[in-house]
Amino acid sequence: MEVLSPTFAAVSTFSVGRAPTQARVSAALAPSIGLPVRFVVLGILALVAGLMFLLLRPDILATYHYNQYVLAVTHLFTLGWITSTIMGAMYQLVPVASETKLFSERLGKWQFTLHAVGVVGMVWMFWIWDVKQVGHFGSAVGLGIGLFVYMAFSVCWAW
Repeated sequence: MEVLSPTFAAVSTFSVGRAPTQARVSAALAPSIGLPVRFVVLGILALVAGLMFLLLRPDILATYHYNQYVLAVTHLFTLGWITSTIMGAMYQLVPVASETKLFSERLGKWQFTLHAVGVVGMVWMFWIWDVKQVGHFGSAVGLGIGLFVYMAFSVCWAW
């Protein structure tokens, strides 16, 4: 039979007593897992698509930097992969870290839809070089980012 020191027993009792409470608080404040996962999956798909474009067309990297294909792949990586992944991480981490709830998960789903449609449309329109349509899809991306900023400030104001 092993005897525990009083210090160890106090620390283990303290941490065991607090862990379930903290876990319940974090779980209550976190959004449903579907919202952040959507953004992360979109980011992974954009990364894979961008890598496939570069593997299938390595000449894109050797062309002039204002080429339509370079612009398409650049936007796929920046808006599709990096921005989507950051948004997904923030939707998961910020409410838990600031101990507040999201303003509206429904608004977050609308923001995802605008962002996803806008990014896919922008990349495709750059690829086929229809600049007028790039502006329309860019407006959808801009509106989606505006909703994201609104959601971020609503978490900050609740904090």
